[in-house]
Amino acid sequence: MSALKPNRSKSYWPNRWPQKMRWLSPLLLVSLGLHAVALWLPIPPKPEKPEEPESELLEPIQVSTLPIGSLPSKAQPEPEPEPEPEPAPPPEPLAPPPAPAPAIPPPAPEAFPFSEAPLPQTAPAAEEPPPAESPPPAENPPLAENPSPEGELPPEKDPLPEKNPPSDQPPEEYSAEGTRPRDTAGLSEFSAAIESFAPAGAKFLNGKVYALEYTGDRCYQDETALSGAIGVLINQTGDLQEGRVTTSTGYGSMNGALGRWFLETKGETPSEPSEIQPIESGLYGWLLENHGNAWFDGVEYEAYYFQIEIELINNPCRE
Repeated sequence: MSALKPNRSKSYWPNRWPQKMRWLSPLLLVSLGLHAVALWLPIPPKPEKPEEPESELLEPIQVSTLPIGSLPSKAQPEPEPEPEPEPAPPPEPLAPPPAPAPAIPPPAPEAFPFSEAPLPQTAPAAEEPPPAESPPPAENPPLAENPSPEGELPPEKDPLPEKNPPSDQPPEEYSAEGTRPRDTAGLSEFSAAIESFAPAGAKFLNGKVYALEYTGDRCYQDETALSGAIGVLINQTGDLQEGRVTTSTGYGSMNGALGRWFLETKGETPSEPSEIQPIESGLYGWLLENHGNAWFDGVEYEAYYFQIEIELINNPCRE
C-alpha cells in the first residue's frame, strides 16, 4: 500500500486562512496595545532607606550595695506590742491658796527740820473708793454682731502674767522706829563710833541714792523695794573702816542683812551670807563719783552718810 500523503491541493489552504483570522479578535488587539503602552512607561526609582538615628548612650547608674546587717533578719521574731497603759484618773481639784496677809502701810513721814533735804519715804497706800453699784441687767441683752459658728470655740485670751508662788512663811514684821529722817539716834551712834577717825563727823550726800539688790526669799509683804540710809567710813586706799545703818528700813531682818554686807565689804566672812550686792558699782567707786569737792584733803579718812534703795528680787509675798 502506498503511504498516505497529505493532500496539499489548492483546496486545503484556503480553508485554514479563515481559521487563523478568527484568533485575531478585537480583545486580543486591545490587550496587546495595552501591553505595549505599559512597556514604554518609565519605571520610578526605588526609594532610599532612611538613615537610622544614632541612639544616645545613657550614663551608667551607680548601684550601691546595702550592708548585710542593715536588713532585718527574718529569723528573729518580731516583738509583741506592749499593752497600752490605762488612763490615769483625773486629778482632784486643788484647794485655792490662802489669801496673803493684808499689807500694813508704814506711817506717813514727817517733815525733816534740818537744812538738809529729807530722805523720801514710802507713802501709805491710798484707800480704794467703794465700788460703784452696777446697773441691773437688761431684760433682753443685745445679740453679738458676729456670733461664733456652731462647733467652734471662742478665741483664747492672752495668759495672765505669772505670780510668785504663795509663801509658807509669815511676812516680816514692820517697825516704824528709826525710819523717819528726824530720828537721829542711828546717826549719833555712827558719829560716836568714828569720832577718833573723823572728828568733824560724816558728810551728807544730798540727793544721792545708792542702789542695792536683795536676792533672798524673805517675805516683805507686798513690797518691791525698801529704802533707808547708811553711814560709811573709808580710808585712803578705799577700804571700808566702819559701816552703820543710820535710818532704818523698817524691817529688823533687812537691817541685819546690811550689817552682814558691811562685814563682806570689809573682806570678812559673816555667820551667814547677806544676800545683798550692789547693782551698778562698788561702794568705793560710787563714792568717788558722788563725794563732792573735797576728797582726802589733808585727812586720812572720809565719812559719809546717804540714802540707799534695796530692790527685792525674790519677794515671795509680792503679788
